[in-house]
Amino acid sequence: NGSAIGISVNFGKLTINGGTYTNVGAGDDSHYDLIYASWGGEIVINGGTFKCHTPKWTLNLKDEKASTTAQEAGTIVVKGGTFYGYNPSASTTENPTANFVALGYKVVENNGVYTVVEEAGHIYAANAADFAAAVANTEVESITLSTNLDVETGVYVKRNVTVNLNGK
Repeated sequence: NGSAIGISVNFGKLTINGGTYTNVGAGDDSHYDLIYASWGGEIVINGGTFKCHTPKWTLNLKDEKASTTAQEAGTIVVKGGTFYGYNPSASTTENPTANFVALGYKVVENNGVYTVVEEAGHIYAANAADFAAAVANTEVESITLSTNLDVETGVYVKRNVTVNLNGK
């Protein structure tokens, strides 16, 4: 069994804004990572097309749970792109399953092709001011709390809006 990595980021930061990224194996079932982060490496994917010889390993990272030290961990954040045979919101290469998709984005699947897009009409509120602004914005249809909120004054809702307390 062989293994290979297409792009590996260790100790640095890589931003991918577009392009086509593929790796081609030798026709066997070997493990071929397309994109890998470790040792504090950060990868942000804003766009592009991604096809991996072994789709399960399209994105992979050395996470803190699998590392001997937290300094070995890497991060991957996906804000766009098209992934063939791989859902970046449910990576099974991590333990537990990881969601690499950034807050405010979602995955749309079509016949095994997964595209990451912005969640139109949806806001994640991280503080009371964000929450109040989202309620006041008539283009926002749903709000999800990303943290517990301390609200000092009442927030009056005069329209239909869905609020997901998200366990907060």
